[in-house]
Amino acid sequence: MSSPIQSIGIASLGFDDGQYGVLYNTKDPASAGNAYDARFVTYAPGAGVGSAVTIVPYGRRRVAHARIHGTADGWTIVATTVAVPASGFVAAPQVGPGTEVWVYRLAPDGRLREAIPIDPTAFGARVADLAWVGGRLAITWLRMPTTGEDDLHMLSFLGC
Repeated sequence: MSSPIQSIGIASLGFDDGQYGVLYNTKDPASAGNAYDARFVTYAPGAGVGSAVTIVPYGRRRVAHARIHGTADGWTIVATTVAVPASGFVAAPQVGPGTEVWVYRLAPDGRLREAIPIDPTAFGARVADLAWVGGRLAITWLRMPTTGEDDLHMLSFLGC
């Protein structure tokens, strides 16, 4: 018997003092080999696993790196996504153009509320992180410049 989850490529875990949130990539078993999606699922001890919610639908993008923060109001995910080339091989998230950082806000049960691109005009935003700082969520990421300068380290407080 085959599993409905094929080729889990990355998994990220968050906790909100009552349940866990898990984000994972899966490969479309019906595709020719290059279609992935990212799904989010909650798990509460004693209550089991909730329904999986697709965050990034099957297509030519894949989550390469993610951080998850849970609160009583829901979940916040910051994810670095990369374009999947025709070969299907995905290089490290720090590689070149086509790398994007997205913030996903979800309800406590995992339903997607909104998806927001961060730094969409940058040559490539990458290696995003999320931290609880002084009662607010802060997101950091690297911005690849379009010229020969060094990477820029970016910081933003969500909701500001």
